[in-house]
Amino acid sequence: MRRSFRSLLLVLVVLAVGLVVWRIASGPEIPVGQAGLRDMNTFRLYGQTVTLDAPARVAVEAVGSVGATDTLEATAWLLDAASRRTVWAMDAKPGKRLAGTLVRTSDTLDLPAGTYELYFSTLGTSRRGRSLVDRVFSREAQWRNDAGRWYVTLATVGGGTLSSERLNDERLVTGRLAENASDVGDDSTLLWRARSAHDENTATFLAADSAVLRLDVLGLPTMSVVVKDDDDRVVWELDRSALAPVERGFVSGSLRVPLPAGTYRMDFDPDGAGPGDWPRHPPLDPGAWGLKATAEQGRLVRFDPFTSLTKVVNIQANRGSGRWTVPFEVLRETRVVVAAMGEITSQDNAYDTGGLYGQDGSTVWELTYDDSGEAGGVSKNRKAVRTLTLAPGHYEARFHTDDSHHYEGWNSESSAPDHPERWGISVFAFQPEDVRVGQASAQASSESSAASASSGDVLAAIENVRNDDDDEVRFVLDEAGMVQVRAAAEEDGDDVWITNAQGATVWTIESEPAKDGWRIASTQLELPAGEYTAHVRADGSKAAVTFAKETGRPRSEYGIRVTRVK
Repeated sequence: MRRSFRSLLLVLVVLAVGLVVWRIASGPEIPVGQAGLRDMNTFRLYGQTVTLDAPARVAVEAVGSVGATDTLEATAWLLDAASRRTVWAMDAKPGKRLAGTLVRTSDTLDLPAGTYELYFSTLGTSRRGRSLVDRVFSREAQWRNDAGRWYVTLATVGGGTLSSERLNDERLVTGRLAENASDVGDDSTLLWRARSAHDENTATFLAADSAVLRLDVLGLPTMSVVVKDDDDRVVWELDRSALAPVERGFVSGSLRVPLPAGTYRMDFDPDGAGPGDWPRHPPLDPGAWGLKATAEQGRLVRFDPFTSLTKVVNIQANRGSGRWTVPFEVLRETRVVVAAMGEITSQDNAYDTGGLYGQDGSTVWELTYDDSGEAGGVSKNRKAVRTLTLAPGHYEARFHTDDSHHYEGWNSESSAPDHPERWGISVFAFQPEDVRVGQASAQASSESSAASASSGDVLAAIENVRNDDDDEVRFVLDEAGMVQVRAAAEEDGDDVWITNAQGATVWTIESEPAKDGWRIASTQLELPAGEYTAHVRADGSKAAVTFAKETGRPRSEYGIRVTRVK
């Protein structure tokens, strides 16, 4: 009996000790009407808006973790939402060390009534350049195991009531917890806000007269900002030496950019960091992260050609497996804006795309991955707005789509871009009278279409060919004459040829010599009047993108173009 009593007593002691250890490790419960964060994992940023209804003394308690150099790898801080001032931040030095790398801090604050932002970061001071051995055996491995025991609590002492709202990931990714928290000054002057690599990284501005653009930036020392004019010339570039270092290894600054009258494009590269992709602990004011552009002087506005200019060419790519061409003539040198939106997953994989081309097939501008930004929905939706100066001459706007993810059939409801009606390419003119638009043509890849043309017109075109494309275009010669054939294909695996109405081959690229794995043709044929079909068949390798890389020629040339010789 005595042994049983001792055993029971031992069990009770062990349970009591375990309960105390668990209570210390897990932290206090957060009472109703108070505020706090708990149940946190590694490499995340957590946030909460906190409202204090009256001036009060507030007790703060937090448990975080320190790393190999006694720096806080899991830490908390409190921000005044109105002034953006840090009113409290966890400090490891006066903290009470717990087991291992855990550290606890207790403070008392006298706070006025207002709204605050409470943050807890478990991102650490650095996540880059660590070897597997470091991650397994270093002190980092220890503090990472502290997850689940971190917390921060706020409780009023002798008056005042706290209310709070824990922020979900979507609110945190915006980089701002309280409304208008990071926008300083008159909201009407705010032109653009870019916070991360997931935001639109390009904006276009119109200065009606001489103006001054103000830029407020906060980010990594490697971020970049470039402003270009109508002719794609750099008129201003961020001088990183003008930025001041701030906490946690970031830099910030307020800069003024004088701009003469004109249209400008600004490109912002945050170097892959920002809300949703922090490389380490964020700045104490995460909402100030990124770039904010405001109009400081003069008439300076965001420029949207869809509402600001006359549209002279419009290709709305409203179906899959389609190709559209709109010819137009520029009567005198003029400025135009081209806006395009399509599906591009990388520089080597463009599924729905297009561009502007000269009558000789030369590329004036193309929608590419590197020269575009995200268009909303999913990351493969890409868009670009560019201002170009065109010399007098004949041009074509072209666009093509594949058989999935297009205007009438997105991969999913949530994958549609922000402006699905802009899927395709449009050209806007500052002086519409300087542009004369011809007759548009369109065909589906799976269908045949016939075109007749007068002297000098394009009879058939299948260009910018992609892997596994198998297309044909019919054309008609009303009278016998010479035609110019320009074509390109891979030496082995891709075929380009022309047949007559009886199906006989009248020309094939196989008759052209091969060089460095490619066949490139520019030849003239004399054909009798009649109906013909241009064919292109590509295998599953190389095609237009690889052709452009290896030959230095525009990828639009890959395929075939037939024109009537004048």
